Amino acid sequence: MNKNPSDNTSGFIKTIILIIIALALLKFVFDFDVIDFLKKPEVGEWFRKLWDFVVGIWDNYIARIFWFAYDNAKILLTRCWEFVTGLLDILNRAVDKMPNSN
Repeated sequence: MNKNPSDNTSGFIKTIILIIIALALLKFVFDFDVIDFLKKPEVGEWFRKLWDFVVGIWDNYIARIFWFAYDNAKILLTRCWEFVTGLLDILNRAVDKMPNSN
């Protein structure tokens, strides 16, 4: 099935338009200003606490597992690549040794 390159961007554009409509509804229907809300010190403090929590989870739990898997995957992929290129080299030599049918 052929995909139109604009299919991916149309989903992005629709999302942006929906966000703009939602922000306009918040402002005009509920008289809620998102910019003023985000400028409040309480919101900034909440985001700082959230960021510290995410960094703490990364540092204490996820980073070790991620880097271990990354390093081992790199080794595994290197070995697999060497195996595949070795097989292709063997096949290439076997084809070169075959008698020519012409």
